[in-house]
Amino acid sequence: MIFVSSHQIHEVALAFRLLRQGGYHVNSDLFDNLKCSKNIFSVKYGEDVKGFIALYEASQLSIEGEVSLNDLGYLCLDPLQAWLLRHHDHDEARYVSNTLQYPIHYCLSRFMDKSIFINYLNAKNEWNSLDVLAKINSNIVRLMNQNEIIEVSRWEMTGTTNLPNFMKITLSALYKVTNDFSEMVYKKHGFNPIDTLKKSWVRLLNAFLKEAIWLNCGHLARADEYLDNGIVSTGVHVVLIHAFFLLDHVQVSQSN
Repeated sequence: MIFVSSHQIHEVALAFRLLRQGGYHVNSDLFDNLKCSKNIFSVKYGEDVKGFIALYEASQLSIEGEVSLNDLGYLCLDPLQAWLLRHHDHDEARYVSNTLQYPIHYCLSRFMDKSIFINYLNAKNEWNSLDVLAKINSNIVRLMNQNEIIEVSRWEMTGTTNLPNFMKITLSALYKVTNDFSEMVYKKHGFNPIDTLKKSWVRLLNAFLKEAIWLNCGHLARADEYLDNGIVSTGVHVVLIHAFFLLDHVQVSQSN
């Protein structure tokens, strides 16, 4: 394919990436005529940031043997890095920098969408309708997650219906191991520690959640705040509680 304009590079590279992501095998030979030396490549396509970004993202979906596509990804790095040095205060600079560090193919799409809005679209004050729609969608997902957390905290498997399979498997294993452990303690000592164990796991997972929220929001916790949460997130209290119930001389009141 002969690219007669830089706009075609962006459009074709974007279509290529989306089709590859969708599971369609698109032949990468259509990019063969773009391959040339670094100097010629930079001179020929100038500062087509949009096209370079699309090509770089497309190159991340190359498969074994697609040398030309891999080489194109490397060719795009130099002009993009050079553009960043000259336009570090440009609206698109953070978006370009994030793309080079975290290509879409290797990241979670929801976090990438947020990054695009914060670093690029909001700066241009455009796409207001899409921005509103994204915020509505984000609120819906947040409410769904909150409801799932509440149901999981109650130790109810019904709350995991909409979770990804890997989370369902993890929670199912946690439920089974904890219930089996409680049954073993009951047979040995005559009481069921399930409530105490549930509280210890919920406390640990809430500590993990708090650290995830800090990371997502870019929050730098104070030393005392970090240590207070870190005491829980280490998981030591969960280990000690399980070990305690295995002791032969343990006696626990009904209130526990």
